[in-house]
Amino acid sequence: MAPVISTPARYPKRKRATVTYVEPGQIEGLDLDEFVSDNKVDGDDVSDTENDDDDEEFGSQKKKQKKKARKPSSPKAAPTPPKKKAAPREKPFRFMALPPELRNQIYQLALTDPNGVHLRSVKGCFHNAVRHVSPESCMAGSHKVKFYHHAWLDPKLPFVAHYPAKLVPNLLATCKTVNAEATAIFWTQPFYVADLATMHAFLYRIGPATMTLMRDVTLIAWPRTQHCLGIPVFNLLRAATNLESLTVFDQIFAHSWRIPSGEAGDSDRAKYVAKKLYREIFPWIEAVMRKDGGGIERLEKVLRINEDNLKPPPPSIYAPPSPEPWTAERWVKCEEIMFQELARIVECDHK
Repeated sequence: MAPVISTPARYPKRKRATVTYVEPGQIEGLDLDEFVSDNKVDGDDVSDTENDDDDEEFGSQKKKQKKKARKPSSPKAAPTPPKKKAAPREKPFRFMALPPELRNQIYQLALTDPNGVHLRSVKGCFHNAVRHVSPESCMAGSHKVKFYHHAWLDPKLPFVAHYPAKLVPNLLATCKTVNAEATAIFWTQPFYVADLATMHAFLYRIGPATMTLMRDVTLIAWPRTQHCLGIPVFNLLRAATNLESLTVFDQIFAHSWRIPSGEAGDSDRAKYVAKKLYREIFPWIEAVMRKDGGGIERLEKVLRINEDNLKPPPPSIYAPPSPEPWTAERWVKCEEIMFQELARIVECDHK
C-alpha cells in the first residue's frame, strides 16, 4: 500500500507549517536508529534550534501572557440610599360635584368686590397695563373734596379705604362650564375706571363680545390732559349697548363767564354741555339711541353726568354769585334741556 501523504491546503487558515500525521516508519529511506543515535541528548539540553524544528513540524506553542498588575482599587463609594416610594397621586377635587348654591358662593368670593371693581392704568415699557386696585389707589389727583370723600361709591355699602386686590378672574378660564356659570357674576358688577387712559386700555383688551355683558360703568376723572382720548374711548364703547348706567363723575367742561349764573342762564349752560358732550362721546350716543329703536328715551335712562357740569361756576371777579340757590329742581330741569338739545343735534347730524 502506497504511503498516504497529506498535501497542504490551498488556502491555509493559519500562517504556520502544515502538520502531517504520517507515521515516521512509513516514510521510505528514513533510518530512525541512525537519526536517534546521532542526536541523542538529555531532555533538559534541548536547543533552541530543535524547538524551532518542532514548531515547524507540529505548530507553534502558545505563549502565556503575563497578567497585568491590578491598579489599587479606589475606596468604595457610599452606598446610595434606597429610593423613596412616590407619594400616591392626589385625585382632583370634584368642584362641579358641589351643589350650585355652594359654587355660586365661591364665585362671589373670588370674582366680586363689595366696593366695585376699581381699575387704574400702570405704565409699561410699550403700553399701559390695567390693574384692579382699591378705591384709595383709584382716587384722582384733584383738589376737589368729592374725590377725597369717594363720593362716587354707594354710601349704603361698607367702605374700606385701602385693601389689597383679591379678585381671581383667571377662574373664568378654567373650563367652559365654569365660564358659563361665573361670567355674568363678574361682568355685571359695577366697574369704576380711574380716567380716560385707563378706560381706553381696559376696553381695548376685553373686546366687543365682553362689553355686551357689562351693566354699570363709572368714569371717575376726566383730566384736561386726556381730552384727546374722548372719541377713541367711546368709539370702543359702542359695543356696550346693554349698559344700564354710564356715569361721568368728574366735571368735563368749564362754563363761560358770559353765561348768567342765575336761573336765566340754566338753559344756555345745558345746551352748551349738550354740544360739548356730543363732540366728545358721539359714537357711543348714536349706538345707544339705535339700540332697539330706544332713541333719546333710552339715552336718558343710561347716561348720567355730574351736576357740576350744569351748575353755575363759582363766584369770581368775572362771574358774580348766583342770585338763586342751586336746587334739585334746577338740576332736573337742566338735564331735560340737555337731552332735548342732544336729540336735536343727533337729528340734524344725520340729515
